[in-house]
Amino acid sequence: MLILARFFPPSLPILLWPIIYPLTAGFGVASWLAGFTLVVLLATLSLLALYMVTPELNLSRASQESIFRWGFQEAGLMGGQT
Repeated sequence: MLILARFFPPSLPILLWPIIYPLTAGFGVASWLAGFTLVVLLATLSLLALYMVTPELNLSRASQESIFRWGFQEAGLMGGQT
């Protein structure tokens, strides 16, 4: 953020507007309803993006890989203790 602020000072508020506006609305500086609407819209878009990615995500395979990696770590720890 600091690097962006140093090189792009005028454009930084524009880039961070989706984050800054709901905060100002929450503190009573901007319209509360508009800030709430923006937050709901961003949350909906985020959930939609996650829903679109889930067919490619296999949680059981990720769990198997995690357990496999954990087994190697445990074996390494046990092998170091003779």
